[in-house]
Amino acid sequence: MTTTTSYLEDKALTWKESGKETRTLLTGWYFFSAYCWQSSAGAKQEGMSSELQEYLEACFQENGGSDGWSTLLRQRDSCDRCGEGYRLENLSVCTHCNTFYCYRCSPIDSYTNGNRACGCGGEVVG
Repeated sequence: MTTTTSYLEDKALTWKESGKETRTLLTGWYFFSAYCWQSSAGAKQEGMSSELQEYLEACFQENGGSDGWSTLLRQRDSCDRCGEGYRLENLSVCTHCNTFYCYRCSPIDSYTNGNRACGCGGEVVG
C-alpha cells in the first residue's frame, strides 16, 4: 500500500519542482480527500513536511479558501454503499478511490496509523 502521506509528499514535490504551478494543485474530490486527511489521526501520527503543509495550503487557496471549503462541505452527495444522501461534512471519503461512506457504512478495520482501511488500500478520513 502506498500511504496517503507518501502520495501527498510526492504531489508536493512535483508542485515544488514545477515552480509551484497551479496546474499541479489538487482540486475537486482529490482536494476534498487530501484536506480531510490532513486533520486525520494518520496525518497526525505520521507527520507532514513543511513542503506538504505549504502545498495543502496552496490547494486550499486555489479551491476558494475558507469560503470555497464551506461551500464544498454544504454540497450533498451519497454514501457509495447504501445510497443515503448527506452533506459532505457528514461523509467520510477514501483517499485513494474517493468512495464516500456514511457513519453506518464506514469500514471498521483500521491501519496502525489510526485511519480506517478502505478495501482498495486507501485511508478513510473525514
